[in-house]
Amino acid sequence: MNVSGFYGGNYYTTINQEPIVSFTNQSLGSICLVPPISVKTAMSDETGSIALRQLSVHEIVRILQQAGGIFASDNLSYGDTNQSPDDYCQYYAMATGNPIQIARNMLDRTYSFLSNIETYLEQDSPSNVIDTYDTNVFETQRSLSMRWLPMANNLGVVLSDSLPYLNFFWLLALAMKYAIVLRPGWNDPMTPFRLILSLLKAGIPASALNLLMCGYDGIDSMADRQSEKVIMFGGQRLVDKYCKAKNVKLFGPGHSKIYLDVNDYTVDDDLINFIFETVVVNAGKGCVNTSMVLVNRNGYDLAERLAYKLMEVQPLDPRDPASKLSALKSNELLAGIQLEIDKLLTQGAMNVTANLGCKDFIAKLGPVSILMPIVLFVSGYQECFDVELPFPFVVVAEVNRDDAIRYFKGSLALTLLTEDNHLIAHALSNPTIRKLFVGMHSPAVVDFSEPHEGLLGTYLYTEESLRW
Repeated sequence: MNVSGFYGGNYYTTINQEPIVSFTNQSLGSICLVPPISVKTAMSDETGSIALRQLSVHEIVRILQQAGGIFASDNLSYGDTNQSPDDYCQYYAMATGNPIQIARNMLDRTYSFLSNIETYLEQDSPSNVIDTYDTNVFETQRSLSMRWLPMANNLGVVLSDSLPYLNFFWLLALAMKYAIVLRPGWNDPMTPFRLILSLLKAGIPASALNLLMCGYDGIDSMADRQSEKVIMFGGQRLVDKYCKAKNVKLFGPGHSKIYLDVNDYTVDDDLINFIFETVVVNAGKGCVNTSMVLVNRNGYDLAERLAYKLMEVQPLDPRDPASKLSALKSNELLAGIQLEIDKLLTQGAMNVTANLGCKDFIAKLGPVSILMPIVLFVSGYQECFDVELPFPFVVVAEVNRDDAIRYFKGSLALTLLTEDNHLIAHALSNPTIRKLFVGMHSPAVVDFSEPHEGLLGTYLYTEESLRW
């Protein structure tokens, strides 16, 4: 199935097209490529936001709720193609190499997310009342009137290929009456395209949605529009490039961690299973997946037990419903992963998985290469050990309290399995830790009524004074 562009309420095709290729090197179609000027034009167009702001927030909520059911259950047509939900799941697995269960979860989670969109809007409103998005006025607990105003008309969105759930961010922004300019990931343009088809069928104003595949020059054009807002998902290279752009909110590597105090928690099967799930869920590709486990003693023993558990995961074709691991689509990605692991080994890390007999982290299924889990062990603090890779990869570090605190810095999700009040107090007051879990609460369960690197509403809206 070819994925067209969508702009100004119309589908369109371009001469320049990028092929979409499966993990078996099979052609799945193509996506239209647009020049930077198209992105610039879309980011400056106010038509979509005007159309949305003529609707009440309750009307938009109803449309989004209906779209969730359409996305999850309906056959959707584009041109001469008719795509069922199962067709979408098969396409997703082939195009991304990710387990098909991720796509099936996307169907269910999109339905759930959009069914509950009113709740998430309430949490993202300063008054916990969604009508604030209509009136632009709310009252504080001290009965002071304040204005709640959008800071832009359009939200540019640069998606990565890591997981389809990232689309929930722009769906929430759409509910906040922002027109959307989407630049999808190279491997997964289908998820946002199916969402757009669902939203149009449900009745969203067509001018509020844009899908424009472009290169980095197009992303530059998006970020250059200083009067509009942009969110970007990607790796460290993207973060480094746009970190100084004031209108860009970046969602980069998570560096998510677990701290385990073996004096307070027994290292039994339940605990190993808990850590295992945080490492392997979603094929290890999420920013909240655990990439480092900090432990105050017996670190190598913990690393061995975790490695043994991860070695139980079988390499399966991503289209297999039981698959938990991703297929490799790029030799360049493989070379980058190998380089990072080699760097860690030269710095003193020990490859626990290799020591247990599994020396190759690529499993071959005919022509298909599956990325297998790896556990490394290190002792003490070195900044270079805090690495995140796009598969079930985890570093177990045996550390003292001071080194643990140094590792805490910059963690998107930090899970504390300890009763050490000093460590807990430090984590509570550390602003570089974005999501804190005390006890065995899975960081992979993302609740959009909670902040995820801040609340989206406070990025898109501003509070201003009012007297009347």
